[in-house]
Amino acid sequence: MLHLERIPSKQSSLLIATQLIAAVRSKVDLLEVASKLRVTPRTVKKVITGQTVSPYIRLKIQTALQEDTALVHSSKKSPVQHLLEINQLYQAGGTLRSVGAKVGLSGERVRQLLLTGTEVGLFKYQPPKAPVISRKKILSDYKKYLNFGQVARVNNISLPYLMRLRLLHKIERKSLHAIRVAGQRRKCIEMYISIKEQLGHYPKTIELQKLEKGPYLHGKILRLWGSFGAFQEARKLAPKSIKSCS
Repeated sequence: MLHLERIPSKQSSLLIATQLIAAVRSKVDLLEVASKLRVTPRTVKKVITGQTVSPYIRLKIQTALQEDTALVHSSKKSPVQHLLEINQLYQAGGTLRSVGAKVGLSGERVRQLLLTGTEVGLFKYQPPKAPVISRKKILSDYKKYLNFGQVARVNNISLPYLMRLRLLHKIERKSLHAIRVAGQRRKCIEMYISIKEQLGHYPKTIELQKLEKGPYLHGKILRLWGSFGAFQEARKLAPKSIKSCS
């Protein structure tokens, strides 16, 4: 065993670099060695190329190298093993999100790990081509859910990608606002008719205020129509599909 603390700094740095060069033959080796030394791959590269590292890091690497098993055995799962495990789960038919749920990571983090594994040559990850959802489908789903997050989920795409599609299809905020208001109004009418079915008659303003969800509904009506009278007129003109809702 080398007693590196007794060797001059420059000489010990050379000895450390020599040992690391012998251990690191590939990008995979770099990940493994960095993990076992408990430093970053970037730090290992700096030592190998003769760049300066802090005295603390140098001592940390020296100590690890003096432990004979430092570059051979480790009870902790190595980065390479972790990457292979992630890829195996993904290749078994999983999605980024489902794999992430199994290992306690986000779907985006799983994607990053698959890209890392590809970069170091462990496997080849080819991201699936994102589907191009039509403008009509996006607007139809938004009309149904009034929430872009839900629209992304039902189409199995990410929210950022959906936002890019929105720009591609030139779906303006003004159009979305009109759909959102129309959807909120529809839900108000459905809720009011549902209350009518329970009471056996259409509730007036005072009666509506006394019901459990009445104040909430009344507030929504005022925000969306401006007055209860305007809402009543809109309800009379509502489609039969809404009027018959129970």
